[in-house]
Amino acid sequence: MYIVNSGCKNKEIVGLGVVTAAFFLSLPDLKKGFMQKIDLKKRLEGYIFCLNSGCGQSGSCLRHILLAELTGEEHPTLRVVNPMAYPAEGEVCKKYHPNRKVKVAWGLSRLYDDMPLRTARAVHAMLEAHFSHTQYYRYRNGLIGFSPTEQAYVASVCRRFGWKEPPRFDSYTEDYDWG
Repeated sequence: MYIVNSGCKNKEIVGLGVVTAAFFLSLPDLKKGFMQKIDLKKRLEGYIFCLNSGCGQSGSCLRHILLAELTGEEHPTLRVVNPMAYPAEGEVCKKYHPNRKVKVAWGLSRLYDDMPLRTARAVHAMLEAHFSHTQYYRYRNGLIGFSPTEQAYVASVCRRFGWKEPPRFDSYTEDYDWG
């Protein structure tokens, strides 16, 4: 356990704690929360936004809705859909991205607990080959979340090597489907 201290207006990493409110957090919780904030900032920096408030789909489009959340100080430049590429009235927008949340899985530290060794080794090798060595360990240690598609892939690899149980991820959160 690490003490989380209050007394600072901005969230900061101080040693192994985050300065916010007075309560206790474990190191995995700190890493996950910190990495999720970094991940969101990275996603917003590379995300393509839409300025077309006249679009019939703008009320449910993630590209348009997230635009309202940004500030000029934090994001002085943006990537936007070219206004010349806006669809004609009544046409479907090719850049439309629904504002929906999905279940994101975090960490694989317990995946191999009940698997026979031969199965665990084969599953590990296949997942590491698919995601790459570095990315696999980021996923495994809960630094990157598994999208629903990636969760399905992990389950299919387990089934391919004869493991009938669903994969055991460390935790789940809800996040936007960034597509």
